[in-house]
Amino acid sequence: MKRFLMAVIQVMGYFLAVFVLIGLAVILTKLIFGDLDYDEPRLSILLLGIQIVFAVAVVGALMSWIGKSQLAKSGWPGFLSSMRWFGIGTLVGLLMCGGMIIITWVSGGGSFHFDIEKPSRYFNYVSPLVFFLLILALGEEWIFRGYPLSKLSQAVGGGWANVIVSLLFMAGHWGGSGWNAMVAGNIFLFSLVNGVMRFTPGGIPAAWGFHFAWNSLHILLGATLTGENYAVPGAQFISEGSKWLSGGDYGPEGGLGTSVATIVGLVIIWRYLRRRPVADTPVAYEAAGESNN
Repeated sequence: MKRFLMAVIQVMGYFLAVFVLIGLAVILTKLIFGDLDYDEPRLSILLLGIQIVFAVAVVGALMSWIGKSQLAKSGWPGFLSSMRWFGIGTLVGLLMCGGMIIITWVSGGGSFHFDIEKPSRYFNYVSPLVFFLLILALGEEWIFRGYPLSKLSQAVGGGWANVIVSLLFMAGHWGGSGWNAMVAGNIFLFSLVNGVMRFTPGGIPAAWGFHFAWNSLHILLGATLTGENYAVPGAQFISEGSKWLSGGDYGPEGGLGTSVATIVGLVIIWRYLRRRPVADTPVAYEAAGESNN
């Protein structure tokens, strides 16, 4: 219990340091670029992604340099392996999100509407947005599936650590249009999938690719993403029917399709991990006699 409490305190300290740096980055951004339209959704995603990545990178560097923490650097395989597993994670994300969309559509929870008279308008809008989502997905996975997941894994094991981090992830996405208990449960399940992706040999890049693909497919199809409608020109996924099928105002992520897709994905990836050693766990650092800070 003492080890668990110490791990929780250290993880909370980590999040506090990251959030302080994010706050400083926000202040500096407004001081330097004060006339920007911060209400523009695409710009908000870009700035948030850059701010999170900056904060996590700085805190991780300080922990590695001053605290000699090996866990601050955990989760990153070699460059080529990272590229390969990012691609694998992206493919898994597309398949799982595609399955979710199909389930929602077939069950009567939504329908597609495409009217792209000028394809250039569509691509000019979604192209930068997808790139910005790439940065934001990196920030979200690094902040949750980096040091916190590794540190808690030392204290309670990977499974319970994934549950705790997923609860924190759910809390971090609390609120928004259409928020309800089912939305919260689906966010929790989505985070669990990212966690098990993190424990594949692909580490954080695998989880990053999955998260990026999941978010991007929503945008490409004109669906609401985490309760935000980005008004993609010429493409729209309209939620229909009961809220438990469609997700209501929150979009398909809050519906039954997401529940089914994430549970199936969890089972498949868990079976994969059962046949192979879990990669890059804190146990490896302990066996090597390295720092557990």
